[in-house]
Amino acid sequence: MGNFERANEIAVLAGGRVANWTEQTGYAPPTLPDSGVALQGALRALVVVDLRETVAHRSAWVTVDTLDPTAVYTITIDGNAAAYDASTGTGTLQEVLEGIRDAINGTPAVAAIVSASVIDADDDTVDDTVLIEGLALPQYTIAESATGTGVLAVRADAEEGDVRIYAAMGGQSATAPPGWRFVNGASFTVSLAGMVERFDVSSFARLGVEVDGLKSTGDGPNVTYQPARIVVGPSLEVTPQTS
Repeated sequence: MGNFERANEIAVLAGGRVANWTEQTGYAPPTLPDSGVALQGALRALVVVDLRETVAHRSAWVTVDTLDPTAVYTITIDGNAAAYDASTGTGTLQEVLEGIRDAINGTPAVAAIVSASVIDADDDTVDDTVLIEGLALPQYTIAESATGTGVLAVRADAEEGDVRIYAAMGGQSATAPPGWRFVNGASFTVSLAGMVERFDVSSFARLGVEVDGLKSTGDGPNVTYQPARIVVGPSLEVTPQTS
């Protein structure tokens, strides 16, 4: 093998070791020509789906949708209630958020499962959310309630979801079939641990990932779920030559 061939092989192998990671936006079946992620002529691609920010524990975000300065706000974790009575204070939003946080951290049965803090979730320098993070358990149930006109909203990591993989055809011929197609057999139920799968993508121009059916058994009826994070890493994969 000449120097050029050897140098070319080393370059290809180096490209295969480092995926070109791209985060996909949107979670529905791809429909537009630029949906999904461009594969850039790759032979293989890694697909990562994360249902939670940290695999080891579940996170939940509590906001006050309607502030009632006299309401009792309750967060229930694994059947254990932590309540804050806003009528004991001035009833401002900041005080209610801090009261919910302190109720969670100050209720032993709840504090053994989760820890709460008040954060600025939208980076506008104003604290607006109670962040709840699991401690020892990888999963817990969560529910909310409020008396009077008070309304809480809870968004939490899902326990599982359904994943489907789609591909758009590539090729140099004008007769290449246009549009997106479901990749046969590429349908999965993903657990709280998320998913890493490697796919053969030769002759595909783009890859799209759909995630739906997010759920978590035992949560309250008003809990919504954090969208999954989808990242696709096209890369080359070849078998080194021995001669």
